[in-house]
Order: sequence, then structure tokens, then C-alpha cells
Amino acid sequence: MNIALWLHRAGLSHGDRPAVGYGTRVVHTYRELATRAARVAGGLQTRCGIAPGDRVAIVAKNCVEYLEPLFGIWHAGAAAVPINARLHDASSEA
Repeated sequence: MNIALWLHRAGLSHGDRPAVGYGTRVVHTYRELATRAARVAGGLQTRCGIAPGDRVAIVAKNCVEYLEPLFGIWHAGAAAVPINARLHDASSEA
């Protein structure tokens, strides 16, 4: 099962409910997040040629906006590969 299908269904059945929040602020409803993810997926497919099964790296700071490309990649049927420069072996610091 594609996890983005869950978001799509939640957007249809619970569209006006909060999906993403930051503190006390609602950043996106389920409908908004589902719509944005679908748009990201469309852009990845048409502009970047991403196809189901492809891997797509995400290089971004940890923030609520991170969810849009993450769900967009999944919506396109691709696999997200999160890259975080802060994750490294402590022995590599010299």
C-alpha cells in the first residue's frame, strides 16, 4: 500500500481537520496537505521524469514543510531518501 493513499483518503473524508501543526498554529488541513502532495508528485513526474520505484533524495532542514515533498514523493510511487548532514559518525569530526 502506498502511504500517500492514506493522505488522499484523509483529505477526502476529513479535509477540514488539522493535519499538520506547529505549536498552536495549524499549518495544513488534510485537504491542503493532500493537494500540495499531489502537486509535488505531478511536478516530479512531469518535470523530473520520476517514475514509480525511483528514489528521490530530500535534502532539507527539519521543518513542517518537509512533509510536502515527502508525501509528494510517495504519491508519485517513488521512495524518499532523507539526507541529513547532521547525521554522521562522531569519530568523523576532526
